[in-house]
Amino acid sequence: MRTRGFRTGSWAGFMAGMVLAGAFIATASAQAPTYPCTVPPAIEEAFQKLDFTNDAAMTWEERSAQSMAIFRSLFAQYPDNFFVHRRYQDHKLHTLEFTEGDLGPLIKEYQTLLEKHPNDPKYVYLYGRALMRQSYKEAAQYEEKALQLDPNFAWPHLELARTDRDDAKFQNHIEAFMRLCPSTLEAYKYLRGADDKEFLAQAVQQMRKLLANRTDPEALDYYPVLWSLEFRAAPPSEYQQAYDRVAGDVKRWRELNLENNPDWYDALYYGYKTLDDAQGQKWVADQLLEHFPQSGATVRIVMERERQTNPYPKEDSPPEDFGKYYKALYQTTDDWIRLWPQSPMARSERFNAATHLKDLSDAEVEAAAEGFLTSMEKNRDLVRITPPPAIQVAQEYVKRSIRLASVPQLVANGFAEIEKHVQDSARSDNESPELQRSLSNSLNFTHWQGWTILVDGYLKRNQPDKAREVLFQMETFLGEHQPDKSSTPGARRAHTDQSRNYWEDMARVAEAQNRKLDALAYYQNALTFPHQQSRVDKLDDQPADKARELWKALGGTDEGWFAWAREHVPVSSAAGEEEAWINSEKPLPDFNLPDLTGRAWRLQDVKGKVTFVNFWATTCGPCRAELPFVQKLYESMKDRPDVLVLTVSLDQNPGLIAPFLREFKYTFPVIPASSSYFQLNPTIIPTNWIVDRNGVVRKEQVGYGFKGDEWLRKVSLSLEEARNGK
Repeated sequence: MRTRGFRTGSWAGFMAGMVLAGAFIATASAQAPTYPCTVPPAIEEAFQKLDFTNDAAMTWEERSAQSMAIFRSLFAQYPDNFFVHRRYQDHKLHTLEFTEGDLGPLIKEYQTLLEKHPNDPKYVYLYGRALMRQSYKEAAQYEEKALQLDPNFAWPHLELARTDRDDAKFQNHIEAFMRLCPSTLEAYKYLRGADDKEFLAQAVQQMRKLLANRTDPEALDYYPVLWSLEFRAAPPSEYQQAYDRVAGDVKRWRELNLENNPDWYDALYYGYKTLDDAQGQKWVADQLLEHFPQSGATVRIVMERERQTNPYPKEDSPPEDFGKYYKALYQTTDDWIRLWPQSPMARSERFNAATHLKDLSDAEVEAAAEGFLTSMEKNRDLVRITPPPAIQVAQEYVKRSIRLASVPQLVANGFAEIEKHVQDSARSDNESPELQRSLSNSLNFTHWQGWTILVDGYLKRNQPDKAREVLFQMETFLGEHQPDKSSTPGARRAHTDQSRNYWEDMARVAEAQNRKLDALAYYQNALTFPHQQSRVDKLDDQPADKARELWKALGGTDEGWFAWAREHVPVSSAAGEEEAWINSEKPLPDFNLPDLTGRAWRLQDVKGKVTFVNFWATTCGPCRAELPFVQKLYESMKDRPDVLVLTVSLDQNPGLIAPFLREFKYTFPVIPASSSYFQLNPTIIPTNWIVDRNGVVRKEQVGYGFKGDEWLRKVSLSLEEARNGK
């Protein structure tokens, strides 16, 4: 669901009345829901069996078979129960989303039920829900129809809140659900992106009342939601009180000693993480290993603890640090795979480490790769990786010149996976343009990567004719993706890099076919697409090196080479200097937001200065790689009166920000905010802005290219250009 900001108004007034004046009972009695708001205890007990405590030892087929056996038993006892149908749909939709399965049978199943009960709001609602991933618009029509048939049916409001992009309508549906089901917790999950502090404070107060005396599994699940909302509701100056409440909750829960409940450990771990309590986190991990060694939660928490204990080296660390890191990770995965041989997470980490260790034997690399592929296939309902695992394995096989005969099939498998994913995602009519663009980029990137792997593999197998067939596909792709005036700088740069790679591969194939003059011409074409390091006196990029070798093989002299190179090898590179900055004209509206220290930032603080703004989150991998250089930028600029460096954290739980900053010793200003900050909604992070002296966003940069020092140099240059009015 897209995060939204709540407006003050009728809902705030309603909540205030409900919390402060006791209107809760009157509202509930005046508008009683037709269908129940909570799951009956007997059915809830049966649902607990669906949360397997040994899921890390199971395959997708085993989890699915056992789940379906439980559902068959439930349907035999409760064939028309509303909650059984909802939970069954949740199970099927989750599985189909990850496995790219066909939605048709599920939709047909509920279409048949609707035909039998055409005017029953429950089946109208369930059919709309089954349609949700295929057509949001059509699904919403059925949810609206369910409400027309029964205005006191609460649950369609939540489905409509998920699908409606209009903030006012979204808020109205949440209001309606909470009026009808004031004691039901589910709607609170929808509030983690809300901005209205007054509303959130009232919602948190009510949620605490609902959870006060509950120790059931559902209550455990909702405490992390409560803590997140509490930090969102509080100004940074009151975060300490929020931490104190979390500490009180954790202490109370710990004293319950629910050691036979894995959800208990999961909630405690999240609490200890919020409190930055490393000892508590370790205790939870140790207890899970003892009591639930085959739980998926155990796998996740143990691996997270390992990443905290042995963090990935900083980008500017010496090469030997990376070697030590991957060697330690490879050794650690021995223990993980012994514990969890089916785990795709353990196998993925194993393969990742293997790709960075040059001294591993071919047999060790093959074992890591095949284990990775097998675990991903057997656990398709748990995780999806881009690029697809088959592409990653094919790339490693070609790099090491092993199992080359298997590479074409691996690449084909990878193409089929990404194409199925994009096709399946495109069925929905409610995907944002940003997500559609991201899916298209993933598809294009995977195709180009796969073609490059195939060319390399065929050349290593001495099959240049097959490599040439792949190059025809690359040529067609380049023609179909010619950049135009509307293309972003990143898209233009990608096309330049791909064109350069294409001509270089053309030259390599020509050399393999002993067409040396053709190869020299192709290298010449490659060099017309600039490369950042291409210089006459330092020809260290591969096309120039290869061209020079070929020049000599054809009888050319060094003197002739340099004469030719001065004409054909660019001294500087416009493409290399081109940044992935998008020109912008976004004036910042007035704002008043506190940072973690309590300092209030306003539009007037930005005006008169050139400002760099970085949007990030603690859970964002590229953000974590970029932030050390944001810190360097801040340190270099913090004493300048004409330049400002600000960051905005989009963490759903702002309570996680301060522990993160302490861990990495970051001192730059951080404003905790949702994605509606400045009402300009960055949809992908990290995102960077350059704001001019008048408070107008002039440039926007999306993503991080993992070239920290170069990134820092170019951002500093962009700030200076903005300061000079360029």
